[in-house]
Amino acid sequence: MSSEPGAIQWDQGAGIPESELESVFAKFVQGSAVSHRTEGAGLGLAICREIVVAHQGRIYAFNRVGGGAEFVVSLPLRDGSVGRDAATTQEKNG
Repeated sequence: MSSEPGAIQWDQGAGIPESELESVFAKFVQGSAVSHRTEGAGLGLAICREIVVAHQGRIYAFNRVGGGAEFVVSLPLRDGSVGRDAATTQEKNG
């Protein structure tokens, strides 16, 4: 069991255009690569961000080497430090 709270989710899709890595967390926004047949209001990631921020954490996304996107949720440890960061995650993925 990890001593740092957090979660990582990734996929093997097309990824997210670099210019949209932050905006996908805004309300009512869906990535430009989303199929027009996809249902949803574009609220899921915005809700996630609100919950994570309410717990003094952070959530962010980046594109994986070889394709797909990775979403990382990092929450503070009891001593106030924050768990995983993007550099550590990117090093792991190559």
